[in-house]
Amino acid sequence: MQENVLERVLSVPRSSIETVNRVDTQLLMFIAKAASKRTHAAMASRRDLARAVGLSETRLRLATERLERGGYIVIEPCFAEDGGQRPNRYVVTPAGYQRIRMARDRMQRACD
Repeated sequence: MQENVLERVLSVPRSSIETVNRVDTQLLMFIAKAASKRTHAAMASRRDLARAVGLSETRLRLATERLERGGYIVIEPCFAEDGGQRPNRYVVTPAGYQRIRMARDRMQRACD
């Protein structure tokens, strides 16, 4: 019973915290790499982003929500003039770039 409560709180059923951190960091790195150098933003639909990083749309939604709550990205919905949904704009924040630097430093130390 207690495990079920913990899973709901973390919003990551059947995933370890380590796996969640790895997935979130990989997604953050992908968004940063795809982002425009000028705007630090990447434009992508959830479906396209999920395919690109190899996640289900549900896992992608949960990961982007965690990254946004953590202050690592800002998700800006975009709409056409007729009101139709266009691909979202994912902006990497300074905290997001700091997290990427820290992850790269950890990877580098692990390889040394």
